Amino acid sequence: MRSKALPWLAFFLPLALSRCSCPTRPAPDFDAGIDAGRPSTDAGTGTDARAQTDAQAKTDAPAKTDGACVDTTSDGKNCGACGHDCLGGTCSGGQCQPVELAQYTGNLQTIYVGAEYVYATTDLGYIGRANKDGSDLKPFAMPGFASSTLIGTLVAEDGDRAFFVWYASTLQLASCSTSGCDASVTPIGGPYTQFFAVDEVDHKIFWIDYSPSALWAAPTTGTITGQAIPGGALASGASGSRLFYAQGGIFFANGTALNRISSSGGSFTTPTVANTNLSILGANDNNIYLYDGTSIVYTPLPNGTGGPPTKLIDASADRGLDGAFAADDTSAYWVDNGVQTCQLANCAGTQRALPSRSVDAVDDVGLDGQAVYWGAGSPNTSNSGNTGCTVWKLAK
Repeated sequence: MRSKALPWLAFFLPLALSRCSCPTRPAPDFDAGIDAGRPSTDAGTGTDARAQTDAQAKTDAPAKTDGACVDTTSDGKNCGACGHDCLGGTCSGGQCQPVELAQYTGNLQTIYVGAEYVYATTDLGYIGRANKDGSDLKPFAMPGFASSTLIGTLVAEDGDRAFFVWYASTLQLASCSTSGCDASVTPIGGPYTQFFAVDEVDHKIFWIDYSPSALWAAPTTGTITGQAIPGGALASGASGSRLFYAQGGIFFANGTALNRISSSGGSFTTPTVANTNLSILGANDNNIYLYDGTSIVYTPLPNGTGGPPTKLIDASADRGLDGAFAADDTSAYWVDNGVQTCQLANCAGTQRALPSRSVDAVDDVGLDGQAVYWGAGSPNTSNSGNTGCTVWKLAK
């Protein structure tokens, strides 16, 4: 079983970094071996039949007669319906298939979907970055965007900067230029800062500083110095937990409660309280999603209800370092024996697995407006002595 190193372990274990020189053999052909979707482990039934019905409905759609769209069962530019582009993936039976973007040495920890790139972190303390169109796919190698990072760090991007937790003499939040990271790393805040969130609309970064424990904020542009958020002091000695920004608020889980404070300061509120401990998964325009130990649950943005969260669907207990979850305004995606998805209006009745390779163990998932992305532990065909991971894209 692939293990995930949690951020707090970095306080006790030295970072072991290694570099390898991998053979420059051509990248293997990964189009073969894609499953049509592994069975779901959730209580929903009939998902295979629904997927086949959906695919048949698409392939039965009228095709254009001008020659541009004549076969919606196998045309990657007109897959399932005229004009539905698989974004570089193949089309099989009217359904787009995944396309590989990157392959790295090491076990995958998290992925982050930026404006032009997909970032991946590994358990070797490196960050990789791949073009969304797959144009820089290379044989298995050590990730090359950033080194000396905290194992399990999250990544965020805003403009021409990337943000992550750096590990030099101590661990610390840092930024770097997206055009060249290692040569431009700049620490942010005090030592041991590791929990942060980025507002990509108003271009701000928030983090927990420890002198004393409090929430801080700064613009993501110019020199990042920051200041304490009014009312954002934490309990004495508190280390905090993962931060999440959504709709003007900074959220963090605190045992069975979800806490929120306005990004401009004020007092802490409690948007929702559960019977078991909560962890933050992600958000869309309407809700913030959480995990309560057995189910994906949610409460409305921006302020919640103050009562118990609403159940979306049951899910496995391993939610990864950043939730292994993503949602837009119509669908949710989460890791559970591959990548599962459902329509939010009827999740249990529409749940199905996305197509993926049976040899891959999916670890994390992300979204943009056009595609679903995931990272997985994968066989390293360049050097069987090293573990490997891959990053994939599937057109929505």
